[in-house]
Amino acid sequence: MNLTTPMLNIFKIALHQHCTLQDISKQAMKSIGWTSQVLGQLTDVGLITSYFKANIKSSRKIYKIASTSYAMKLRDLILSRPTIDFSSILAGYRLKILLSILFDWKDYKTIAVMSGSSIEMVRHTLPRLRNRGLSMQRKKLHKFNEAAWPELFEFLKELRNYTDANLYLLWKYYDEMIFIVDKEKLVTGELTGFNRYKEYGITVVNVTGCCYLPKRKLSKREVFIHSLLQVNDPRTLHLALTFYIKHKLDDTETMKLAMRYDCYSRYEELRQLPNVSLDIYPAKTFNTLFDKKDFKRIANMYGVKNV
Repeated sequence: MNLTTPMLNIFKIALHQHCTLQDISKQAMKSIGWTSQVLGQLTDVGLITSYFKANIKSSRKIYKIASTSYAMKLRDLILSRPTIDFSSILAGYRLKILLSILFDWKDYKTIAVMSGSSIEMVRHTLPRLRNRGLSMQRKKLHKFNEAAWPELFEFLKELRNYTDANLYLLWKYYDEMIFIVDKEKLVTGELTGFNRYKEYGITVVNVTGCCYLPKRKLSKREVFIHSLLQVNDPRTLHLALTFYIKHKLDDTETMKLAMRYDCYSRYEELRQLPNVSLDIYPAKTFNTLFDKKDFKRIANMYGVKNV
């Protein structure tokens, strides 16, 4: 989705009451034709909807906020921060930059590639976002400041993750997504994650299917990084760590992919697990426990020694 200043201004008018085209045009002090065009853009992206309200003599087309989750969150955001001009935050390239840094730390190059901006544009924009408390910086990495802007975070999250498909979403950025389906016949796109581990010497019994769209050939590193999104218990954590060590994935290319798929923090913690001193260690980014003894058992099963 691309948002413009006119779209945000018209959305702000429409959220206060159910309005006709003429009402909105008058409040915006714009022509009927211009207002109709912007309302069409808002309708196309699922922020505005319309219906006909009949009266005794005729019927009128009424515009109101759409029922999509992100439209509701944008409404809440604007109403909760009435003094903020969100066109200076969300319009144009700034929206894509914010969406790219929403969930985890990223460097300039990754942000530029994901947002379709130049590195120079990213370098110019991020300090301005940081000055408004929208982003945080840690060394050369950047991330959205959820604590300072919780309502904006909720809107951006709903916008970025929105889909009307029946699936369990793990990750999404515009047309690219990774998701879980519970039946083999529902698999679409390319299998990835733990469903592909057996091709690389680590057999994993999967009840569900992890899919990637759009369909294309995936590398071993991509399969591994996608599996980090699936880790939710000690077993899957130990399998992912075994895969990482067995295939010697401690390299720059893997790190780049981890950043793209919002797995930088998970990847960084995974790399440190073989060196922890505790037998049972809380792996915070995975929200589970690392059991050193059980990990060694699994690693030995797949020929990974001396861990």
